[in-house]
This record gives sequence, structure tokens and C-alpha cells, in this order.
Amino acid sequence: MIDMNRGLLVVVALILVAFMVMLVVAQVL
Repeated sequence: MIDMNRGLLVVVALILVAFMVMLVVAQVL
């Protein structure tokens, strides 16, 4: 359970970071 929850948190964090990066790139372009 703990390992799965931590994995989900990591996946969500990566998605949020990727989304923020895309927003920054869109503003730069």
C-alpha cells in the first residue's frame, strides 16, 4: 500500500512539473 501510494505521488508530481514546464515554454514561445 505504502509503496503504491508513494508511486502515485511521484507520478502526479512528475505530471505537475511537466505541465508547469509546458506552460513556461508556451509563454516563452
